[in-house]
Amino acid sequence: LALQELYIEQGCPESGVFSFSMYQLIQMCDLQDTGGNRKVLRQSLERLSATQYWISGAWRSHEDDEWVTAGFRLIEKLVFTRKRSDIDGAKAISVTLPRELVRNIRNGYFKPVSAALLRELGQPSRAAYRVIDGLRHDPVQPD
Repeated sequence: LALQELYIEQGCPESGVFSFSMYQLIQMCDLQDTGGNRKVLRQSLERLSATQYWISGAWRSHEDDEWVTAGFRLIEKLVFTRKRSDIDGAKAISVTLPRELVRNIRNGYFKPVSAALLRELGQPSRAAYRVIDGLRHDPVQPD
């Protein structure tokens, strides 16, 4: 969710490439800025870039009026950049999202969700919110 928010904040670049600092990601996740949290978030990003997902017959290509089965990683490319003099880790993180995800976000099939609101809601309220909110939109006419 934090990556989606950062991508949308940066104007949904068509290339799917966006950059941020670890501090920005920590803020988005509402975590304390500690070495332990930085390590956990880095490991999470690495996992997201290595895990393959399959969406089977449920991914809509509205432009072509087709249902698509696609395999992809949530992070297509992950780059950590730091200067040689920086001993405390990367100063910039660059993420490239897969084409399928970029297309669906840009076409309005993924929409921003208030991270602050979701943090205030506990489970199962958070899951109910997402389901009810999803029912408010027509999948054929997302606007």
